[in-house]
Amino acid sequence: MLLDAIGGRGAIFVGGKGGVGKTTVAAMLAVTLAERGERVRLVSTDPAHNLGHLFDRTVGDGPTTLGAGLLAQLTSSKRVLVL
Repeated sequence: MLLDAIGGRGAIFVGGKGGVGKTTVAAMLAVTLAERGERVRLVSTDPAHNLGHLFDRTVGDGPTTLGAGLLAQLTSSKRVLVL
């Protein structure tokens, strides 16, 4: 139900307090939407850089291809991101 409501949107933000699973939820949404044919760029501003650990890949400042239609990227919350 949630995925049907958010598909096709220009941007989706996942937020909350520390330790509540924001990165995990964002990654799950990104993978599922990409599997449904959406083009997705998953961007994390988490200074702990846990995004790469979820995908067992190095994810850095530039876009990293994780699969068909799915890119991931780390950035600072103080840096402007141009998509």
